[in-house]
Amino acid sequence: MIKTERLILRPFRDDDTDTFADFTADPDVMRFYPSVRTREQAELWMTNCNERLQKNGFHMMAVERKADGVLLGLAGCGRFQFEVPGKSDVEAGWLLGKQYWGRGYAREAASAAITHTFKNFDVPEIVAITYRNNWPSRKVMEKLGFMHNPLRDFDHPKLPRDSKVLPHVLYSLRNPA
Repeated sequence: MIKTERLILRPFRDDDTDTFADFTADPDVMRFYPSVRTREQAELWMTNCNERLQKNGFHMMAVERKADGVLLGLAGCGRFQFEVPGKSDVEAGWLLGKQYWGRGYAREAASAAITHTFKNFDVPEIVAITYRNNWPSRKVMEKLGFMHNPLRDFDHPKLPRDSKVLPHVLYSLRNPA
């Protein structure tokens, strides 16, 4: 569990399923993903996050607002399940329901997860990747201190070659320690 001024990052619970499934079924939220997700796919995503958190000690977690316990989405740092250009195998990521956009929650949650990962694990670099035209996420990456290296941009290896979101950019952040 990671706490910030306004947020708690924690493992997903069964009672998060309806809300998280609503987020991942929303075409606006998922516009930079290949497609929206079914409820079953959302449940699998949550289960996968919890299993990888248990296995590695860090991964994407549920983001809960402290003030009222509302699930806002997910954020965290996790090990890739595919190769990206460079040596890092750890990414920072976030996905929030659209009603929570523009309030600094993504930056706050990701910043806490990045700090936690650098402090507690032997991770020299964390990267953040996204579809090249996902300007909102790219702006968050820059606010977090990530630097874009166009030489490390790539076509996502897990996507079909004709995917609308195939070309990805890679931003990196070195461990300050």
